[in-house]
Amino acid sequence: MPRRRQSLDRAAVVDAAIALVEQDGIGALGINRVARSLGIKPPSLYNHISGGADLAWYVARTGWHRMGVQLDASPIVGDPTVDLAELCNVYRDFARSNPHLYEVMSTTPLRNDDPEYAPRMRASLALFSAQITALGATDDDAIHAMRALRSAMHGFIVLEIGGQFALDQTASDSWRWMVAAVIGNI
Repeated sequence: MPRRRQSLDRAAVVDAAIALVEQDGIGALGINRVARSLGIKPPSLYNHISGGADLAWYVARTGWHRMGVQLDASPIVGDPTVDLAELCNVYRDFARSNPHLYEVMSTTPLRNDDPEYAPRMRASLALFSAQITALGATDDDAIHAMRALRSAMHGFIVLEIGGQFALDQTASDSWRWMVAAVIGNI
């Protein structure tokens, strides 16, 4: 019996790609693999994306959106040190819960001119920026502080996901120490 075709749009293509990535890792992110999972021929995907890099971008953009929704839901209590630490924890929890999606997000070049991505990223950056500014950083120092914090978080997360922390101290204790150290230097 022939398979009944469902209406296919970019969102369905991206959802299929994310499911494959989360199941089999970043190596599953490919036109042929996604097309097979959807039961279509690869050229059919080009009605929705322009190629592999475009597919990776839409997967990353969806990941950033999902993380942003979780960051938005983070409780803000009014203490910038506490609030910034909590935002960092939400970032880490998302990456640990979605390790392969996070890998796509962190290895796919950003497109700040994308009209759906830019507002989402600005909103997420504003959450961090508000806390960093409340701690006293201004202008360029605030940008440097955000980059230093993100770099520290990303490096830690990549090492943690990769099973690189083998000492007796828990990774969570080291995470709290690192976040406090970075925030304390803002």
